[in-house]
Amino acid sequence: MAGLRQRDLTRYADTVIVGGGSAGAARAGVFAERSEQSVVLLEAGPDYGAFDAGAWPADLTDARTTPASDDWAMTAVLCIRTAW
Repeated sequence: MAGLRQRDLTRYADTVIVGGGSAGAARAGVFAERSEQSVVLLEAGPDYGAFDAGAWPADLTDARTTPASDDWAMTAVLCIRTAW
């Protein structure tokens, strides 16, 4: 969100989609195209800017590999329950 000011963000949306993976982005596009409702698509990870600016890591632009350059700030906690 480089350069994005707080007032640029909407405070209300009819539909909020969390996760812009292939399904999330497609669903947001369908909602936006087929209705008059407002749609917000929330996605984690850095803003690399325009592709032409050259700031994108090479592994994110190569569909033949699984990207390893960014973990999208993902954290996981393993919970083991030994007694029910």
